[in-house]
Amino acid sequence: MKTNKFMLILLVTFLVVTQADAKIIRVNGTVGADADYTTIQAAVDHGLTVDGDTLYIESAPTAYATFTATKRLVYIGPGYFLDENPETQANFTPVTISYAAFNSGSDGSVLAGLSFTSTVTINDDNIILKRNRLDRISINSTVVNTIIKNNYITDDISISNNCQNIMISNNYIDGGSASSTVISSLSTSALTVDHNVIRGKITAYNSVFSNNIIIEGTGWVIEQCTYFNNLTDKAQFGSANGNLTYIDMDNDVFVGATGNSTDGQWQLKTGSSAAGADTEGGDCGMFGGISPYILSGVPSLPANYYFYSTSEASKETGLRIRVKAKTHE
Repeated sequence: MKTNKFMLILLVTFLVVTQADAKIIRVNGTVGADADYTTIQAAVDHGLTVDGDTLYIESAPTAYATFTATKRLVYIGPGYFLDENPETQANFTPVTISYAAFNSGSDGSVLAGLSFTSTVTINDDNIILKRNRLDRISINSTVVNTIIKNNYITDDISISNNCQNIMISNNYIDGGSASSTVISSLSTSALTVDHNVIRGKITAYNSVFSNNIIIEGTGWVIEQCTYFNNLTDKAQFGSANGNLTYIDMDNDVFVGATGNSTDGQWQLKTGSSAAGADTEGGDCGMFGGISPYILSGVPSLPANYYFYSTSEASKETGLRIRVKAKTHE
């Protein structure tokens, strides 16, 4: 697990660097909003925006346009599935973006709390995708030190040639069917795939798979890989090295959809076979490990999840307001 520890240190280092001496910039696409910019691209392109700044991208009635990142910035939105989970945000509207590309100059950028309807393309090193709702992720040739963690992914992750230190952890990844490709990596690249819930087909080489729950998947190609403490519905990894095979995923592992949110249904039920089954004696799956999945992808910042005010105010009583807030670690 040395690779996992290295990538965790890398994540913490980038978060500290990007927050030190950085400006906070607001982006809001609502007509008439009191914000610095109305589009993400305008904020990226403006000469006053420099490496290390943070863009707070606020909810708007329509989706934001695509953007291309060419600076080291932190992009933060409010999360997703906000109306399904308790104590997320007072405003349930997510920030929706169709497409984004991290190009040369964006090295060290962080993307969190946003929803995408199409591809996020990574063309530079040290990019962190954390707590987002994503469709497709495309990592192009020779990219290193990419972290994909705590995301809800509804299509696939594609990794090109000579990519190294690609960490995929604590995500839900679903290609839509057992035969759909969810992770595809070329033979010259190496991945660490840890503590995910995965449904679909995987092609990978030179990689480590640990503590994952594989709901279903057919037609796998996994060569020169090592596997530890994964739960599978068939025997994709065999039964050595703590791997568990032929697990009844429908009845034995998860709390299920009834009465639970879209992402909350993948929490472990009482007595689950995944409980206590990982390499450190903790839980397998997206809610296990040292950096578990956070419901709704709410960023690790104070969030107002309840707001109430009276409709009238007076000189004697003022305007009565009640606000509740919490921080999601």
